[in-house]
Amino acid sequence: MKTHAVFFAVCLVIAGCAGTEVKKEASVADKAKMIAGYLATAQQQESKGELVEALENYKLALTVDPENQTAQAKRAEIEKKLSGLADENYKAGLELQRMGRYAQARQKFLTAVRYKPDFPEAVEMLKAERLDSQRVRLHFLYVIKPGEQLSHVAERYYRDYQKHYLIGAYNEVDDATKIAAGQTIKVPVIEGLTCFVSPDEAAALSK
Repeated sequence: MKTHAVFFAVCLVIAGCAGTEVKKEASVADKAKMIAGYLATAQQQESKGELVEALENYKLALTVDPENQTAQAKRAEIEKKLSGLADENYKAGLELQRMGRYAQARQKFLTAVRYKPDFPEAVEMLKAERLDSQRVRLHFLYVIKPGEQLSHVAERYYRDYQKHYLIGAYNEVDDATKIAAGQTIKVPVIEGLTCFVSPDEAAALSK
């Protein structure tokens, strides 16, 4: 009886080991299948020019196998491409903003951040456009004169013509080139930015 019991116990151990090996093989096969799926999806997206989505799938492949050389190489390659595209969109946004085309500039900055989320300059440009109530508590009215643009108004009150986009944002202007003589705008008094106003303008400040 003891001999039979020992034999049965040994069989159980062997069966358990075999089961473990089968599970390991299945696990390896599942991981390989998962990685292949991520890589195939990424390559398909890359061929369509969907670089952001492709990068995400290469990163997912690396969460399964951090040492996968194909995913590593592709991640580095696409990140470099996206960084270049982000820079191009950021520069285009600055030029559009300089021209007073704020809505188009905003789209370029948003695209830059989509391509490169850790792009502090582009993020700051988007933040600067959102003048919340904590930063702007007062404003005064100003009537645009013939031949005048928002850059002239910014130069007059902020001593910096490049700050014209702040006035545009406060007035929800999409395209400063459409500002016309005789139009009344609100000039915001922004926390942290000196605003040079006359006594009459100071007296007319509104919340």
